[in-house]
Amino acid sequence: MGWDQLLYRDIGFLSAGVFARLEWPENVVDLCAVRRLGSKSSPHHSIRSASRLVREDRVGTSTTVTFPNWLQLWPAVIHAAEQLHSELASEENPAEALELWSRLVLDSRMKRVWVVLYKKKRNRHKAIEEFLHPACMTNASDAARKRRRALELREKGGPKTVSEADLLEAEAALLESLCDPPADPRWSEQDRAVQLFLRRAYEAALDHELEFLSDLEAKASKLQKVAKRLQSDAAILSSLGMEREARKLLRIASNCEDKAFNILPIQDIPSEQTDAPRFSLKTDDPWIITRRRGDLQLGTFVANLSVITGTLFGQALYGTLAIVANVRFNREDVTHRKVREMLR
Repeated sequence: MGWDQLLYRDIGFLSAGVFARLEWPENVVDLCAVRRLGSKSSPHHSIRSASRLVREDRVGTSTTVTFPNWLQLWPAVIHAAEQLHSELASEENPAEALELWSRLVLDSRMKRVWVVLYKKKRNRHKAIEEFLHPACMTNASDAARKRRRALELREKGGPKTVSEADLLEAEAALLESLCDPPADPRWSEQDRAVQLFLRRAYEAALDHELEFLSDLEAKASKLQKVAKRLQSDAAILSSLGMEREARKLLRIASNCEDKAFNILPIQDIPSEQTDAPRFSLKTDDPWIITRRRGDLQLGTFVANLSVITGTLFGQALYGTLAIVANVRFNREDVTHRKVREMLR
């Protein structure tokens, strides 16, 4: 498998620990109104008309795809779309995957997304080579972003911000000393970021299972009860001289406690109130829903995608997220303002 394929499969390609360094929104997000997939379709953006552009001429397992003329402006997007299309048969629900692929690739509204992501800055009404939303896909780009942030913090002043700036500059220096993994020379850094954005949007569209805080708390509580019962049984076995068996139960109990801790999102507990570690594996999936109300699928999709735009392009890009959300859910009412309110 080539590095260009690995790039799509793992966001970790960006740079070591990039997600750990993001400034996340609130860890527990209150999202709003479940809407059934595919309801209230728009006639001029119908998925049926879009699907007619997909021609499948099967020779063994091969498939030929015809893309609309407007998409020919961005060959990197077409390349990413072709790779996604080649994987449709391996999805759990290929028919649903094809429908979502067709929306995100063939719907004409997506043209505005690619225009924004490839838009150049202007100087005296003339476009220059620098992108308005430059990609961050290499260690050098990540280091430059950190140095800019450090400079902003130093301008604010104060011991806390200066300390944070020192840390950012140390991380930047480390990144500058590292080499990037090999990348497909056909595509620029901006191309690769756009390709990865398409893949992550497609994956977020497919992964519409929702996680509720109440369900996670119930599961964690069961695990904690099992751990206590095992610890009690281990004490009994130990009193009977069965030390080996007691140690086995204690190991299982410890695993149950660890799993319970990692299930729950991290809580913002003041350090003076506890000596417990403040790390949980759940921190890389912060979109835990606290209330069973509102447009939950839409809110979760937008929240997930905002992390990707923030990582790849340095900001949420509310208008772009609104377009992709409308395309994914086949609707017209998601706006820049609505997305911004969701992410506050």
